[in-house]
Amino acid sequence: MIKKGVHSGFTLIELMVVTVLIGLIVLISIPVVNSVNNKFIRATRQVSGVLKQAREFAVTKADTVLISFNETGKKGHYEVYLLSGGSTSSMGISGDVPSDVTMNGGNYTQMVFLPIGSLDTTTTSAESVLIEQGDQKLSVKVIAATGLTRIIKY
Repeated sequence: MIKKGVHSGFTLIELMVVTVLIGLIVLISIPVVNSVNNKFIRATRQVSGVLKQAREFAVTKADTVLISFNETGKKGHYEVYLLSGGSTSSMGISGDVPSDVTMNGGNYTQMVFLPIGSLDTTTTSAESVLIEQGDQKLSVKVIAATGLTRIIKY
């Protein structure tokens, strides 16, 4: 004999609806988290690429190349200059990282590559560029002797 009474619990349909809703919330939140991380990673790779390009120009042009980060009034901005015969001329390579990403805490920094591809440690103010977004930090480090770059988790 089957007893009729009050049964507590959830039906299969209720459990399926809740599972689908949780899945949709997770599906919607993943791209938002990825886009924040992608901007940060993209900015780090952008700075690393500019450093590599500046070193390459110094070697191929057999001249000194300066990269400035965060010039006065231009936070998040970088520019590449050719230092030739005592004069400074822009090489037309410049850019900005996204506004919510900072380089070296917004402080002015410069790196100078010599014609042999190494960093000029006497005029270079820092051998790395710290990229920050919120609590995420990566450093683009330039090995002074070779001018090669590495991205290091901070």
